[in-house]
Amino acid sequence: MSTRLAAGVLLCGLLLTGCAGTPQTRQLLQSQPDGLPVVHEIVQTPFFPQSRHQCGPAALATVLSSHGINVTPDELIAQVYTPGLTGSMAEEVTATARRYGMLAYPLSPVLDDVLAE
Repeated sequence: MSTRLAAGVLLCGLLLTGCAGTPQTRQLLQSQPDGLPVVHEIVQTPFFPQSRHQCGPAALATVLSSHGINVTPDELIAQVYTPGLTGSMAEEVTATARRYGMLAYPLSPVLDDVLAE
């Protein structure tokens, strides 16, 4: 093996070890938000496999079903899926959740706020 190749392999190995750490997880475990349990498990969350471009209906069906509303992604496609966009707009998902009696609102992109929910 040439010296240049060996140096390249060594350099790649060193660069990849930098990706192996999880500083965000370590920091979160060391400074957990006050008033929240260390562990919380949501059991028996329904799973709906999604078809191509159907993540909106599948995700909404998961949330609604986990709150006792019996609905499938196929039933939600007409309400949230926009064929021209090959996807679902957040506004349509929110409006549909509200039609099913859920209180849907945006959260700030801060981990403590998400964990508090």
